[in-house]
Amino acid sequence: GYLAHLVSSAYGKQYFLRQSKQTTGIASINMGQLKRFPVPLPPVEEQRRIVAILDKASFLQAKSAEGMKLLENLGIERLEQLLSDHEEDLMLQRLEDLCIPDSPITYGILQPGPNLEDGIPYVRPSEIKGSQIEVKKLRKTSLDIARRYQKSELRSGDILFTIVGTIGEAAIVPPELEGANITQSS
Repeated sequence: GYLAHLVSSAYGKQYFLRQSKQTTGIASINMGQLKRFPVPLPPVEEQRRIVAILDKASFLQAKSAEGMKLLENLGIERLEQLLSDHEEDLMLQRLEDLCIPDSPITYGILQPGPNLEDGIPYVRPSEIKGSQIEVKKLRKTSLDIARRYQKSELRSGDILFTIVGTIGEAAIVPPELEGANITQSS
C-alpha cells in the first residue's frame, strides 16, 4: 500500500516525468528506470499509518467525486424544478429543527490568536473547498481559547457551512478533526 501511494504521489510522478521519454506522443519509462525509483522507506509502523491515512483520503476523494458526478448528472436546475413541481407536497423544516439537540447551529472562535504548532486545529471558511476541509492548511489555537468555545467543538459528521467570504460552501467534518473547532465565519 505504501509503495502504491508513493508511486502515484507528486514525488513519484515527478520522478517518472523526469525519467520519461516521449515516443509517438506517449510518455514512457523503461524497466531499469522503474527499478531505480528511489523509495524513501520509513519504519513499517509508520508506513502502515501513512497508508491508513492515504486510503481514507482516497476513499473520501472518490466519494466526493461520485457526489459531484451525481450532482452534475442531476443538475441544479433539475433539482430546483423538482422542488418547484412538488412544493405543495413538501414539508418545510427549519434547519435548526433538524439538528441533534446537543449539536446546535453555532458560531466559533472570534479571535483564535497566533498559530500554535501543538494547538487545537480550527477551520476557517478559506479551508472549505469543493465540499472538503483542507486539513493540512488548518491553523491551531491555544487550548485555553478552544475551551472558551466548547460549544463549537467539532464532532465527526458535523456539517460546516461558510457564512463569510465564500458563502454557502459546506463540508462534513472527518473523524480526524474530532475535537477541533471553527471560527466565527464557518
